[in-house]
Amino acid sequence: MDINSLSEADKVRLVNQRWSSADTIWEIVTVIITANLKIYKNNPDYISSSIAIQRKSKVRANRVFRNMESVINALIANPPKPNFIPTQDTDGAKKLSATLQKYFAKKYDDINVKEQIRKGFRNLYFSRLIVLKPFWNSVTNDFDVRSIDPCNIRVSPQSTKEVETSFVIEEVSDNLLSVVARFPAKKEELLQKSGFTSATGEVEAFLQNPVITYREAWIDNEVLFTYNAMLLGQIKNPTWDWDGLRVTEDEATMLSTAEGQERRDLMTGIRGEQGMRAEPTEGEMGPESTGPALQAYLFNHFDFPRKPYIFATIFNNENTPIGQTDMITQAAPLQENVDRRKQDIDENASLVNGQVKVDSSVMTKADAQKLRFEARGVI
Repeated sequence: MDINSLSEADKVRLVNQRWSSADTIWEIVTVIITANLKIYKNNPDYISSSIAIQRKSKVRANRVFRNMESVINALIANPPKPNFIPTQDTDGAKKLSATLQKYFAKKYDDINVKEQIRKGFRNLYFSRLIVLKPFWNSVTNDFDVRSIDPCNIRVSPQSTKEVETSFVIEEVSDNLLSVVARFPAKKEELLQKSGFTSATGEVEAFLQNPVITYREAWIDNEVLFTYNAMLLGQIKNPTWDWDGLRVTEDEATMLSTAEGQERRDLMTGIRGEQGMRAEPTEGEMGPESTGPALQAYLFNHFDFPRKPYIFATIFNNENTPIGQTDMITQAAPLQENVDRRKQDIDENASLVNGQVKVDSSVMTKADAQKLRFEARGVI
């Protein structure tokens, strides 16, 4: 069924249903990330309650934190950068590929891709899932990339990479005024849904400007935006060129072979004539056209529309987005044992350097002198 045939209410239901269909996987992610973050932050709550009650010493040696950050620093020390290979064995193609490689290598540093990968690796340790999102940054008017919190995204429970999932849904948090500016047609509804319903609601919204969370759903070839039970908007996949340039068959052949300045001049001429050319009719002449047949020259790198999300996991042997285990889960028992030994040493040191007082009504001095102490054996 085509998404466009659904009503607005059904489109919202579609997004909510796709989101909830991945609950079984993300319940695991939520539990994992909560437990692993406690260990990473050196929080003793990960130790069993019976042990925590017995402990008096707060000494802990967080090997997990140190080892995890050391591995991440080693991985991103010299990460792979974009590599461009000429598709034709000509001087022009080789020069173009070298120029592009230098440009994108510079952009790689300018937008600090290394730091986004560092955040992604941390998420991989915490939740068994790394998610990166290439996107067009409207502030800098250039492409960019950011690491996405795995808790804020949903994909098909049977997928292991982007091309395998039928949907990607992201929960996006932004201030109310920014969301209103993005979806001006829904201004009144957004204000009401956010609790600003009085005559001064718009002023209060401007003064408070609360952060709200809406969903950005990439389903099939459409992108749906929903907030609560409201459809904010819908667009075609913006990463795909749906229209292209209207060109003749001869121009299409010339574009496939032209290079350098020749190609740029040809493209400039074609763009300048777009307003005078009939709409493409799959290679056939338009009903009002008296010129040659026109076709769409599309500017697409991939063979089909893609969703701008890169996700991966480790230690996986099934068709799921997350692996069977992770490094922190494996290291947790060892970390707990290291903490026990460190705390034993600390408590023993406190015992040796301290004093033991015995109630004479319970034990005589002679009996007290015969006592042998063990770790945590404080009377």
